[in-house]
Amino acid sequence: MKSVRLDSDAPPSVPEDEELDVLDATGNIPLSLDSPPKPSHAIDLEDGIMETIQTGNPEDEIVQARDPTQVASAVITQNNRKMRTTRRPTQNALIAISTLASDGPIEGSINTLPLEIQVAFRVKVLGLFTLHLAALSLLVIIFTYSPLCTDSLREFADDDTGVALGGSSCLALIVLFLLYLVKFFFPFNFVLLCFFTSIQAVAVTAFGLYFDTKASVLACLVCFFVMLFMTFFSTRRRNHELVHSAIAALFAYSIVTLVACIIFAAHGTGLMSSTTFGIVMLFTFAVIMWFAFDAHCMYQIMTPDEYMSGVIFFYTDLAFFLIFVGVMMLCIAACDGGAPVTCFGGGLGVTMDPNDESSIPQPESAVDSPSSAPHLPEATA
Repeated sequence: MKSVRLDSDAPPSVPEDEELDVLDATGNIPLSLDSPPKPSHAIDLEDGIMETIQTGNPEDEIVQARDPTQVASAVITQNNRKMRTTRRPTQNALIAISTLASDGPIEGSINTLPLEIQVAFRVKVLGLFTLHLAALSLLVIIFTYSPLCTDSLREFADDDTGVALGGSSCLALIVLFLLYLVKFFFPFNFVLLCFFTSIQAVAVTAFGLYFDTKASVLACLVCFFVMLFMTFFSTRRRNHELVHSAIAALFAYSIVTLVACIIFAAHGTGLMSSTTFGIVMLFTFAVIMWFAFDAHCMYQIMTPDEYMSGVIFFYTDLAFFLIFVGVMMLCIAACDGGAPVTCFGGGLGVTMDPNDESSIPQPESAVDSPSSAPHLPEATA
């Protein structure tokens, strides 16, 4: 407790050796010889600060601090806590497109945090997605090769209309949409993710049985091992920063492709043709690079506690992107391959009707020139 000693020229009503506590409410300091003693002004200032803090949000901590530096730090801490709690979770359904025009990562996102937090987030989101691909690959292998499931699924998928394949795919999309709606509600999001994995495995197995190919099994296994190695490479440091997701995906895909080619050359020629193997590897390369690009976009706008949403955004981004590309191709096909303005009835100012005999509009300079005059046939005798 800080105390002061009065000088010798103090009023005679106060002894020279007496010490008064400035912050003590019982201490009275006379202002003049004639005026009565009043409480210290430092007491009023302290009471005002304490009243301001105590009359704030009831849910916040009531700070009992007499040092002004402690009061200021407590207020800053409370403001930071409010900013963190009021930040809206990421709602983007197409993260890759929404971050193309951004100048950099959003404040408070993964890429703006220390490397230790970035590594933890990458391990969570990529590890959970790898675990999902492992369960998907295991279910597809069981449904394809197990005697208990293969006959039933073959009867389900082996029809000439393809209704089973289309129905299971549509059901997987519906479950994915429901999973997007409950992505922030634990534990419903994890339960629905398991259900989505099962429906997705049925759809992938139905695809392989309908076309009588083992390409679906190969695609799932390749994606699983690539994501496994990608998780490892993405957490490596390079020049005081983490490795880019695209570079990690390229390294992982190169290793898995090399091993897959060796195994296919030794034992895989009897399972599928070389053309099918090449198509599957190209397909998985496109899918993996999309996942890597989408993950890089997530790191620019998402917070550390949204790793579960990242797993869902991998699929929703891909689905919405394919829908977007399909709609654009449909619009171009409906316009008969013409310019975009013709889709809305525009004629670009030029008459395209071949039966119209009206002259094509020309600039004024061309109309006045002698070369633009029409050549009339000469009259014959």
